[in-house]
Parts: sequence; structure tokens; C-alpha cells
Amino acid sequence: MPFDDPRMTTGHQPDPPTMTAAPQTPAPRDPETRAPSSSPQGTHPVPRVSGWVGWIWFAGAMCLMVGGANIVNGLIALFDDEYYTVTATGELLVWDFTAWGWIHLIVGALLMVLGGFLFANPNPVVRTAAVLLAGLNVLAQLTYLGVYPVFAIVTITLDVLVIWALLVHGQEVEDDL
Repeated sequence: MPFDDPRMTTGHQPDPPTMTAAPQTPAPRDPETRAPSSSPQGTHPVPRVSGWVGWIWFAGAMCLMVGGANIVNGLIALFDDEYYTVTATGELLVWDFTAWGWIHLIVGALLMVLGGFLFANPNPVVRTAAVLLAGLNVLAQLTYLGVYPVFAIVTITLDVLVIWALLVHGQEVEDDL
């Protein structure tokens, strides 16, 4: 009877059949990254991806967002001169509202384009242009400080974070790509 076997009553399972193939040696590992090497000889380490690369994507997203806000503010200044009232002569520090609107519209459009390029191909030229344009936007927002100080301070803060992310972590994204 099948229940007479003592292995069946104690829950012990028979040993599986053994393989007679030679054991495989593990792939060589890079001593720095502890990851398997991509080459058969183990001479090329697998690049380590830094968590700081996300700051570059943050910079791209902020360029898109700040650029969109600049476009809206520029269009408002162009189409409704009475919306922003600062001085009796209708000037905002040194420019009239039409020039100020065009500056914000152009800077906003360029920021949005560069934000898209930061997502697509954050090469050194794109990162440098984004840093310069974010710096220009800080100066443009200083003129806006008298009209809406909270919005201007938030935008300046985001621009400074964009500049920081691109300058400090730019090389890491290039290593990752």
C-alpha cells in the first residue's frame, strides 16, 4: 500500500533528481559598484545612477511651469495695461507695460522650450542656456516685485533652484545618459 512508506506519513518528500552539469562561475563584479560587469573580462564597470539626477528633471519641470506663468503675465501686460498699476506714469521701474509684457512673453516662451529640451536631451548647451535664462528671469521678476511680491518671490526661488540643480547636478545627468 502507498501509506506503508514511512516517508509519506512524516511529510518527507523524496530528494529531487540531481543535475550532473558543471557549476557555472558567477560573473565578475566591479569592486566599486558591486554590480556585475558588462564585459566578459570584468574591466568595464556598470555606471552607477545617482539619485540626484532627478533634480535635472525638476529643473525641466520648473522651467515649463515658470515659463508658462511668464507667458500669462506677459499676455496680461500686453492686452490690459490697467491690470498692473504701479506708478502714476504707468511705468514699472524703468519700462512701460508693453515692453515689460514682451520681455516676459519672450523669456517665458524660451523657458518653456528649454524646459522641454531638459527632458529630451539635457546636454551642456541646453543646461547652460537654461541657467542663463533662469538668471535673466530672476532679473525680470525683480521688476515684478513691486506689483505682486509673493508671486515674484516664489518665481525667483524656483529660478534659483533651477540654477542650483543645473549647475550642481548637471554632470551626473550626463553620466547617466
